[in-house]
Amino acid sequence: MADIQRQNIGQRMAVEAVESYRQELEAESEKPVKIVLLVGEVTLFIGGDYQRLSELNALAESIDTIGDGNIQMVATAQSEIEDVRPGLAAKQLDFGILKDRFPHQYHLPSHHAGEIVQRRLLEKTDDGAG
Repeated sequence: MADIQRQNIGQRMAVEAVESYRQELEAESEKPVKIVLLVGEVTLFIGGDYQRLSELNALAESIDTIGDGNIQMVATAQSEIEDVRPGLAAKQLDFGILKDRFPHQYHLPSHHAGEIVQRRLLEKTDDGAG
């Protein structure tokens, strides 16, 4: 239990640092600033470890509390976590935690990835347009 509390404190401190940075940017620009944290491959991070699922949840909770809507977290996964780690369902890991924290789920077939990179990212810059 002490390990979980220490990790939650560490995550809270990390989010507080991000919020402090966001506030600095906002003060410098004199305009509202929002930050998006991208967390990739959560299925690989969680693996079969309920502790890591709890860590991800605690991070999301800290962002909700400290960020006050000015910090958003986007998490990516190869597919449904239950599909990637079917053995975890047998261990009764509560994936509802993740689904509650990340209510907006978008499915992107892998064959669209190249098109998205080309059209939505590269074409928006002079270097990428050529």
